[in-house]
Amino acid sequence: ALLCFGKALQARNIDPAKMIVSLDVAGQETLAAPEVFAPAINFLRAEPKRYGYYGLTLENPETVGPHRQLRLSVHAGEDFNHIATGIRRIDETITYYGMHSHDRLGHALAVGIDPAQWLERNGDVFMRKIDRLDDLVWLHKQVGMVLQYYPEAVGFLHRAEYLIEKLSTEIYGVGYSPQQLYSAWELRKYCPIESSETMRTKGNDLYFRKAVWPKGEENKDAIELFRRYHTDAKGRENGNKTLRLAYTGSKEAKTTEELDALELDVLRAVQDLMLQKIADKGIYIEANPSSNVYIAQLEHFAEHPVFRWDPVNGFDEKEQKKYNRYAIRKGRVRVCINTDDPSIFATTLFAEFKHLKRAAVDELGYHKPAVEQWLKAMRQFGNEIFEYDHQVFETFV
Repeated sequence: ALLCFGKALQARNIDPAKMIVSLDVAGQETLAAPEVFAPAINFLRAEPKRYGYYGLTLENPETVGPHRQLRLSVHAGEDFNHIATGIRRIDETITYYGMHSHDRLGHALAVGIDPAQWLERNGDVFMRKIDRLDDLVWLHKQVGMVLQYYPEAVGFLHRAEYLIEKLSTEIYGVGYSPQQLYSAWELRKYCPIESSETMRTKGNDLYFRKAVWPKGEENKDAIELFRRYHTDAKGRENGNKTLRLAYTGSKEAKTTEELDALELDVLRAVQDLMLQKIADKGIYIEANPSSNVYIAQLEHFAEHPVFRWDPVNGFDEKEQKKYNRYAIRKGRVRVCINTDDPSIFATTLFAEFKHLKRAAVDELGYHKPAVEQWLKAMRQFGNEIFEYDHQVFETFV
């Protein structure tokens, strides 16, 4: 039926491939990480939008084949047990899906809300050992990139290295280094079944099945760890055991491990690093104020991270001190305002902008003219990307 429909459209000089311009991806983040969908999403972004299977190149993804590559809008960093996991999930979404200019992240709260505020409201953190290990490995890499801005974070590096060796021994029976584990983490964008040695030797050209494995003796450990992560039953059993991370501000007895002020400061610095990465790649954040206030750990609209992502007064001296304390960020992240699901949250775009205006003026004390100009710029930007994504219907030339 689909084949007949496609032929009927082509007979009228209508290209069905040009009727689909983007993918909207949403799922339960705590159960299905970005790595689960990465092979399929990378396949869908490239293959259906071009004729044939040969000549695929990812150097310039906007010009793959005769059609523009499908863009992405992905809900990420909205649901997490630990804010560090939420930040990592956002980076995995960007990295594994190959996100770039004009792609969008929905919600992205993990790179906006204050870690200390989030932890005070949630209390002690309960999470799987494998998730804590992944967080520490990923944070170790990120902290290495923020040391020039925040030298005091070196103390976290030493602690993380100790905990990484301890946890990897408990899970895999071997104390792996952060570098070995991070290299294995980078391979998770590939399908663990189709990227096997057997599939590689077949020379199949489908991107869905082709893994570009790193070369060199130093990467053998990464490939072995990638395999163990997916196939080691004992490691999976050990990794699924629950950890309790006690917040140092908690009145309850401490257990296993504590989340202290140093780790919270490190998380703030890493949030800024990720925001700069998002800005550099030209990725937009879809902010959903009412949705986030209703179901996230926000008590009112003035706490929404949109004021951090795209400060009302840019990065003047006051905003710099408040939202860019380590001087990692070089500018704003582009944000568009959305309703998420207006039928559930009983809202409209007009109401969303009204909530932000009231919060900015009445609660945060910004001058009304500056707020109106700020909101006007966001409205205009929303219209621009709507027009860009909803292109004029095209036909064959």
